[in-house]
Amino acid sequence: MTATLHTVGFDVSLRRTGWAALGYDTGDLAARGVIISDPGSPLPARLAQIRSQTVDVLARFNGSVDVAIEGGFQAPNGDVTRKLAMAWGVVLLAVWCHENIEAHVVAPSEVKRLATGKGNANKDEVTAAAVDRWGPTVDDPDIADACWVA
Repeated sequence: MTATLHTVGFDVSLRRTGWAALGYDTGDLAARGVIISDPGSPLPARLAQIRSQTVDVLARFNGSVDVAIEGGFQAPNGDVTRKLAMAWGVVLLAVWCHENIEAHVVAPSEVKRLATGKGNANKDEVTAAAVDRWGPTVDDPDIADACWVA
């Protein structure tokens, strides 16, 4: 059985989905970035952009990945919640279709606890903890969250 070489974490959003790849055995940052969809495009086109870019991220690792996605999101209203759910589903489907990879779902409180030791940390605290751990290249809150998800 071939060992998984990287864990890729996704902090899913309709506008900016952060992602980070960590060495499976070391936790060292291997790559990171943000998947961006065009807010001026119709929703189906934005979802297609997210799917395509998610597949591109996974292809960088030649199938040697484990994947984690932050789950349990909440939004201020039903329309935003539905759109977030669609984006989340598109990432989950892209991961599955890439090579039948079943993503692990990580609760937001677990991400915060891993980062700071407390399950109710704010974005600034989570980002600061990521910068302390992986350096200044993860000072974007979406990438910082993705690091902890991974």
